[in-house]
Amino acid sequence: MILLLALACTPEGVDPEQEGSFSWVLPQDVGTEAVDGFFGPEEQDAIFDDVDLAHFALEIDDDYVRQLQREVKGGDHEWVPATMIYKGVRYENIGVRLKGENSFLKFDEKPSLKLKFDKFQDGVRFAGLKELTLNNMSNDYSMMHERVSYRLMREAGIPASRCSHVTLQINGEDYGLYAGLEGVDKRMVERWRSDEGSMFEVWDVDFYDYYVDDFQIEFGEEDRSHIQGAADAMERSGSIQAMNALADHMDVDQFVRFFAAESVIGQYDSYPYANPGDDAHIYVDPEIDRLIWLPHGMDETFYYPDKNPMEVNGIIAKRCLEVEDCKADYIAAVWELQTLSEEIDQVGYAREVEDQIRDLVQNDPHRPYGMDYVNYYQGAMIEFIDDREEDLEVHLGPRPN
Repeated sequence: MILLLALACTPEGVDPEQEGSFSWVLPQDVGTEAVDGFFGPEEQDAIFDDVDLAHFALEIDDDYVRQLQREVKGGDHEWVPATMIYKGVRYENIGVRLKGENSFLKFDEKPSLKLKFDKFQDGVRFAGLKELTLNNMSNDYSMMHERVSYRLMREAGIPASRCSHVTLQINGEDYGLYAGLEGVDKRMVERWRSDEGSMFEVWDVDFYDYYVDDFQIEFGEEDRSHIQGAADAMERSGSIQAMNALADHMDVDQFVRFFAAESVIGQYDSYPYANPGDDAHIYVDPEIDRLIWLPHGMDETFYYPDKNPMEVNGIIAKRCLEVEDCKADYIAAVWELQTLSEEIDQVGYAREVEDQIRDLVQNDPHRPYGMDYVNYYQGAMIEFIDDREEDLEVHLGPRPN
């Protein structure tokens, strides 16, 4: 019945999977049941495609544009209604807001945006997605970091969002190139694990007692028992005892793999490098009843090739590196994932991305830095990946044969 209601909004003779100019508005009598628009979940392959980049257009009423123009860095970011057009199909009354901390740019510059399809109409999904993030790459002078780094995380088996480049128009004005990123929500988690657990954001926190209440709940029950248990474990006298106790609350092997992957791509803006921890999520996986780690905020990867990856701030990584077996597991995981980076040809992939977006970068009218920055940092990123083995050997010792 729900499918029939949705299709009833399609003009006669129009194929909803083809280009066109028609609207879809959620019927008001379907309550909170999930309803997809013209594009079902299979369209996600096109949205995050590496070959044909997606294009989105937004229409926002003047009053709401003025509201967005008043927003500033560090302020509250309010949702406003908008219409999104994708392949000629109009999704009306979706939610749009500005986003970003250090990466924040004002609306008239190049704003990062979060799109929430069910913000004003319960149950609306776009291609099965509840949210889509459009990052402005203001802290990523290469304009490539997120797409390449998330790829390695996914290939490493770490639950991570899909990411590709997209282009954006707002009220007919070209806003240029963005990183289109899958939201870290239940639908993303469902592709990797059971989605019946609870998600928390790691933002300016660590596993000490006084931070436990500051982990921000994203979805699920607000049960912090494993966070509290991990914090209690870190207070044990002796690192071996602490790590043994941690294993009751966190998948330690998965954390070590997450930590190692960050070391390979230079994700030094995240836990366990940021002080306090930042740019990550933890998820209470109901299948193992322990915490696992997910990446977030990957725009500042591939900087600082000379940094020692074992110089950490997060208490869990500090304790791990103080335990001989855990440190050995970490080093082994780094070399395993460095090998993976080479096997999937991250250097070649980065060069393909560089070639693909060259004209879009050159012609981006809202790009917040000059092409000299872009060219330099794209070269530096490729050099980072290409030389990573040698840089890691300086700090971790010779690569095992």
